[in-house]
Amino acid sequence: MKKTTTLPLFSTYELDSRFYDELFNKNDEIREVYKTLYNLFGSYSVSEFDRLNKKAKDSFFNLGITFQVYGEKEVKEKIFPFDLFPRIIKK
Repeated sequence: MKKTTTLPLFSTYELDSRFYDELFNKNDEIREVYKTLYNLFGSYSVSEFDRLNKKAKDSFFNLGITFQVYGEKEVKEKIFPFDLFPRIIKK
């Protein structure tokens, strides 16, 4: 059996009919607006996707797309939240 991290990204994706799923409709079909992204990212393994996500986050940090969080004892610099696999809002 392959490790989960080496399997294709969506191969272990589990649908739960109790919740709305943005990627799949109730017939387990990919929603039209997500087909391109699904095809683009579907060929990556979980570990490859994680590597790409880390690379994007590092790029944000290196380009200064950050903000500072002030705590009681320290100041921490963080990148603006983003998702490599974006949410698509259909008109």
